[in-house]
Amino acid sequence: MSGAHITVIGSFMQAACWQVERLPKPGETLAASGFYTEPAGKGLAVAVGCRRLGAEVDLLLSIGDDAAGDALMQRLPRDFDLPTDHVRRHPGPSGQGAGWLAADGENAIAAYLGANALLDAEQVAQADAALARSTLVYAQFEAPLSAAREAFTRARRRGACSVLNPSPWQPLPADLLACTQVLLLNMTEAARLLPYWPPAPQPGQRAALAAMLEPLWRTWPGGGERVLVVTLNAGGSLAFTPDGASHFAPALNVPARSSIGAGDAFAAGLCIALSQRRSLEEALRQGNACGAFAVMRTGILEGLPSEIELRGMLEGRFSSL
Repeated sequence: MSGAHITVIGSFMQAACWQVERLPKPGETLAASGFYTEPAGKGLAVAVGCRRLGAEVDLLLSIGDDAAGDALMQRLPRDFDLPTDHVRRHPGPSGQGAGWLAADGENAIAAYLGANALLDAEQVAQADAALARSTLVYAQFEAPLSAAREAFTRARRRGACSVLNPSPWQPLPADLLACTQVLLLNMTEAARLLPYWPPAPQPGQRAALAAMLEPLWRTWPGGGERVLVVTLNAGGSLAFTPDGASHFAPALNVPARSSIGAGDAFAAGLCIALSQRRSLEEALRQGNACGAFAVMRTGILEGLPSEIELRGMLEGRFSSL
């Protein structure tokens, strides 16, 4: 997929996941039926996902001087075809994540940011050459807000698209929102940001939902290029623009094994399409296909499709993947 050059304000979590029959209740101990560990993190997953889909990717990371950081430095170029030019190492632990995956696909996650908290505006400024050649810049909240703000400010000056996924959720400062072009939320995050968001929105409610977003457009500075994207889990995804237009793409009907990482897979597919200036309908459809691929697999990075695998999803050839 030529023409896409993406800079990711990243994060790295050494993830450990326990497979359980159901999520534990407070104070309860459950026997796990499976366990795996892998490099993860919202920023790393999106960067790997975009690279597998053919984009040139620059990844900004702050990692620790521990064994997890050592292993990642080897795997970035060897296994993920990602450069290490903008990876900074710090004394102390790298980010760590723990996940519980239930038999029905539901999950619960706890994350310790570790060295991720040290990615700052100065590190972003040192990557200015990468930002200058980017068609899209992606950020999320496992890295500090100051890094996203600096990257988006530079991207806006150069006409690059900026995509923000405010997860784990934090309130959005006005100055960061002002330099964000695309805001990507799940339903839980939408409910935190908006005065009201229905727990199970339906495609037929698009006009009503679009009208309900008027207060957001008033408080979100910028021109008509602003886009709000909301993922609806098995319900597909929606996009809204300030002119009241709405767009919907249904989810693909696939067997689900794990929902961990599906949001990051969606983000990678969406970013590739937006960086190529494709329509919102195409971007949503591609994001949905990547998310569907992810839920069919157990591992986070295993659930990120290649270009060929994405094409198979879009053409309905799930069983052959």
